[in-house]
Amino acid sequence: VVPLSPTGIRLWESDFQLRQRSIENLEETKTTLLALSTLLSHISNIVITEDIARRVEAALLAVEESSSYLAAGRLQEGHTASQTAIQQAEAAFFDPSLLALLYFPDDQKYAIY
Repeated sequence: VVPLSPTGIRLWESDFQLRQRSIENLEETKTTLLALSTLLSHISNIVITEDIARRVEAALLAVEESSSYLAAGRLQEGHTASQTAIQQAEAAFFDPSLLALLYFPDDQKYAIY
């Protein structure tokens, strides 16, 4: 039996936390990207900027990387990639160009000049 130190965390605890937070980040990324997809399908005549498209692609790539790292037991890299995924997904969802269209009624989007 190995004596326990009164301070610090054990390696298995650190591994568990990295896995758990990575999975939570990946789930949140999925939820955010699905919400973005639903939102965009309900807004008529919306233009998706290159920046938003790049962020979505970066999020999806980071999800794949994170999953691969986690499956290989490379928890730190997997967690870092999962953080990138959620950051990119949220940046795409909350892009200012999309937010402006959400609060602008359809009947006010068109005008006759």
